[in-house]
Amino acid sequence: MSKWKSETISDVVLEINNDEFVLPVIQRRLVWTEDQIALLFDSAIKRNAFGGIMVLQERKNDKPLFESREFTSDGTPVKSTERSDHIERDRSFVIDGQQRLQAFFIGLKGTLEGKLLYIDLASDGLNADYDLRFTAQSAQLPKQSKDEDGLQRQKVWYSVPSLYERLRSANDADAVSREIIAHKNSEEKLNEQVETRIRKTISEFYQGIFIESAVGICKVDLLGEQAERNRRLRVVELFRRLNEGGTRLSAYDLIAARLKGFNYKMESFLDSQSKYSQIGLGQDELIRLLFILQDDSRREFSEVGEEDALFVIGNEERIVCVLKLVEQFLHATGLYEFFSGGRRSAIPLYFIAYHLYHQTADLTKLSEWFNRFDTKSNSTNTSGLYRWIHYSLLNGAFKSRGAGWIAYRTGVARILEAIQGTKGKPFPTDAIFKVYKEYPLTFFKDGGLDADDLDRLDQDFVLYLMYKKARQIRVNDVDHIHPRSRLMGKMETLGVQQHDIDTVRNYQLLDSATNRGEKQAKPFKQWLLSVEDPKLYVTRHLIPVEHEGLDLLDEKNFSFFLKERSGLILKSIQAEF
Repeated sequence: MSKWKSETISDVVLEINNDEFVLPVIQRRLVWTEDQIALLFDSAIKRNAFGGIMVLQERKNDKPLFESREFTSDGTPVKSTERSDHIERDRSFVIDGQQRLQAFFIGLKGTLEGKLLYIDLASDGLNADYDLRFTAQSAQLPKQSKDEDGLQRQKVWYSVPSLYERLRSANDADAVSREIIAHKNSEEKLNEQVETRIRKTISEFYQGIFIESAVGICKVDLLGEQAERNRRLRVVELFRRLNEGGTRLSAYDLIAARLKGFNYKMESFLDSQSKYSQIGLGQDELIRLLFILQDDSRREFSEVGEEDALFVIGNEERIVCVLKLVEQFLHATGLYEFFSGGRRSAIPLYFIAYHLYHQTADLTKLSEWFNRFDTKSNSTNTSGLYRWIHYSLLNGAFKSRGAGWIAYRTGVARILEAIQGTKGKPFPTDAIFKVYKEYPLTFFKDGGLDADDLDRLDQDFVLYLMYKKARQIRVNDVDHIHPRSRLMGKMETLGVQQHDIDTVRNYQLLDSATNRGEKQAKPFKQWLLSVEDPKLYVTRHLIPVEHEGLDLLDEKNFSFFLKERSGLILKSIQAEF
């Protein structure tokens, strides 16, 4: 059963302020930007349509269907509270339209990340958009702008929350206009055209916010459904369908809504673990990890169920501990900068987490795992993790490589098959290496690597090892040491092929400003003379200077340069094992 009702924006904002409208736990957080909120207000002042709102009606003394939270007044997340036995008064759970209602509440009654919404009262709303902007310092807002004729026009900024409160108190747009114009004239003389625009803007604002029944609300009642679980699932499904339009939900948002619908404590878990997105365990990857921890790598997101929520809540402390340990492992092995420095595959992180989660150690001992083990020492079961992740990254095993190997699908499934029988035992490094070779993937390890193999390895990881796993502070280009444009026309003379030019053996990491500026296509030997400390430079970039009396900085000796640099790169790789 449902019924429609129309209210003014002001009425709805007051109801939000009085907690008569609340957000069920299945709702996501505020995602709208400042520009989206400003555009919504522009539409409201112009009295343009902006869609209806759907709410679930909850009646006094009923047990609420979901845990809920209040609207945020400053943009920061608000935690949902546990369900009580009954609600003290009628209220409405917002199922569709949260972003719009939240935008109105913040714009009229609050702030967004410490910034107030301001409106230029001298905006020409009839011929253009109203100028609305968020700022923490109104003095930084522009004093003038150019109109369509190129003439300078005075801007008159006013806080939207202040304008809202003055109009609500006075209930008279003309009186508020006279008061504001008088005050602004005492600061800076306004011309007649600006005063007219101020009166017009305030009048339109008053009409749009306080008079127009602009918010169409559909109130849904599910009293006819007997089983509470079925009612909850119906609402989650309704939420999913409604949000296929409007501000689209990501796959993660929809899955999170289902999980939170099963158990509200999932909201706190999902929020608290979002920090691991910086190492590649983002929202989608976190859900995938939960499947893998339960020995299921093939399940689709759409198949998430109540058992997943129960698994997380029942094992939350251990899962949280394991995620911390994954981050510690990356720091301990010097891989943190690699994973946080770009979009990397999360596959190795899944199985580091899996291995640690299924150890027999209790939570106290598990939390100290890397305090007790040397990651490289062959005397510990952690050394297997170290060898596995380094050789796998070096060989690009977590990237799709053909021969039936799709890393995120077949790769994950086969690695899980190899590891799930070793719970509580040393990491099965060699068993996984055997899987790689069976496909077969090109795979080099231990002493089986020579210079000819360098270009068959993963370029990103080779470069990372070449620079000793150091954090790159500046934005870098992958630059040809000896410029490509100079070498391409000399291949026959130099006795090299194109693959000898476009190779990691001729690559270095160079900040983009230098690469695209002063270096460009200059002969390397000439350009090196302009470097502040040439000796330090060639050492840092593993650049050989001479070989048997030959000047390797001269491009005519390029083939010898490649041979010598290959040796230096191999040493930098082998130093890690």
